[in-house]
Amino acid sequence: MNCCMKTLLSLVFWAGVAFAASKEDAAMVAKFERDLKELDAAIQKGPTTGPAAVSLYSRRGDLHFFLAQFDEAVGAYRKMIELDPKQEENHWRLGLAYYLAGDFAKSAEQFEKGFKYDDVDRENGLWHFLARAGIDGIGSAQLQMLRYSKPDPREPMNALYDLYGGVIKTEEFFRGLQQRNLMTNPQVMFYARLYAGIFEDLNGNRDQAKKFLGMAANSDWGRKATGGPGFMWQIARILNEAVNAPPEAEPAATGEKK
Repeated sequence: MNCCMKTLLSLVFWAGVAFAASKEDAAMVAKFERDLKELDAAIQKGPTTGPAAVSLYSRRGDLHFFLAQFDEAVGAYRKMIELDPKQEENHWRLGLAYYLAGDFAKSAEQFEKGFKYDDVDRENGLWHFLARAGIDGIGSAQLQMLRYSKPDPREPMNALYDLYGGVIKTEEFFRGLQQRNLMTNPQVMFYARLYAGIFEDLNGNRDQAKKFLGMAANSDWGRKATGGPGFMWQIARILNEAVNAPPEAEPAATGEKK
């Protein structure tokens, strides 16, 4: 395994299971498992083409993702694209699934497609950086970061991009949020803590990663969010559970995951 990936993210794709850190989350995971069984039955009986079929595989991919079954999520999302090739151009969920399944090259490629579709979305660029870091290391990934000419209107994405690019340090990033009176904005702080936690872990700062990811996973705003933000809260939950998993949950690395 690439040395730079001996992180909480590698725990997730090596373990391949969803840990349950609380009773509330355990109940949620159990519901995902029940929903997946029902969905699989519906797919067996349901339409095989058209928007309805695409929707079924979209939900299947999400359920597998939320259960930390990332290879299966990739398969479902790829089926969506097979049914409707237009889905591929900005399928960020597929890029995330590739990444957490350990296929960094395909993840980077997917986020490059996303950049061609939307050349403003810095969040897409953050994941492209992470995928490149999984392949080449942090320094090389910073040199290969996607180059944007227009600012992202969403806070705190521009500052996060500076953080990942090595322009500012983590303490400067949060100080900037304070100076812009954003520390009381729950949406901004959810994303700030999620991505700061991932970045700190990538740099080997496990205690800082635990702190920030714990705060992101415990965000009331994130837990109640729907759509894309709700999806990102699921990532915060999974990563927080992984970084706090007992030591016996981490298998010894015997080689690079293919």
